[in-house]
Amino acid sequence: MNASGSRGATLARAIAPSLATLLIATPFAASLAEDDYEDLLGGFEDEFGDTDIDVFDEELAQRIARMWDVMYEAGGVGLAAPQVGWSARLLVLNPEGSRDDTSGEMVVINPRVVNKWGKATAQEGCLSFPDIFVDVSRPAGVRLQWQDETGEQHESDFNDFVARILQHENDHLE
Repeated sequence: MNASGSRGATLARAIAPSLATLLIATPFAASLAEDDYEDLLGGFEDEFGDTDIDVFDEELAQRIARMWDVMYEAGGVGLAAPQVGWSARLLVLNPEGSRDDTSGEMVVINPRVVNKWGKATAQEGCLSFPDIFVDVSRPAGVRLQWQDETGEQHESDFNDFVARILQHENDHLE
């Protein structure tokens, strides 16, 4: 999910099978040397999919760290693993959209929406479609079950903007 409309628009990257292809088509990528693409990719070579994560190790931690880097560099508030070519049920989010305020950071692994309530319409953007914002109606709140980066199980209710980010990123996993 995009925090602002300041990134270059192109639809070609929406169908790209790898992060390198996604990045090449955007002004965000213009600030990176060609060799930096491989550094960002490091391990993001899988095709799109919906694979549950069952190993919580250093490799997972490294992939999550790279996802944070990509999300913040692109000016987003959320990023799902399939957006970077990784076939995994994982998303990261920070409603503040800033490395300077990490108080809202969440790593959400193997999410399951178990309840929804209310209705709200708001504009949404997506890092997969820069500079495109549309009104989207979604439930105003959700109850979510998920695991964190250590594998610990959680269940909580989320409302408003955080619920919207979770639902948007979870759409990439479904």
